[in-house]
Amino acid sequence: MKIVYFKHNINASMPEMLPVKIAFNELTILLSGNIEYSFNGEKVLLKSGDAVFGRINSVRARKKLSSCDYVSFNFIPDTENETFDLPLLMENGVTAAIKLLLSACDEICSRIQMKTKNSLLYCCVVFFCN
Repeated sequence: MKIVYFKHNINASMPEMLPVKIAFNELTILLSGNIEYSFNGEKVLLKSGDAVFGRINSVRARKKLSSCDYVSFNFIPDTENETFDLPLLMENGVTAAIKLLLSACDEICSRIQMKTKNSLLYCCVVFFCN
């Protein structure tokens, strides 16, 4: 897989997203707050500790329901055969180990070059997906 975007949005302003077809897989991990997503018309309400997985070519929309702390990973498969067997909603899927890994990722990413950063982000996504 290739990470094409990563951002830890710590209580950042979150604009509403109108429906748009996405050209990547998206894994969003909500650490605090509430967000409402829609993927292909299916509404999903995320609360603190939940994660959502949007598949490539899905139509995605988003509404912020409260101040949020969330992490977004957007990634594309390396090959057509590479798939990610995740459900749309992972309730209470954010464990203490994942929070610790994201915290370490934030700290390390603030200090290293992009090539190494992509390797670390890959490890974060793989850890979550397993």
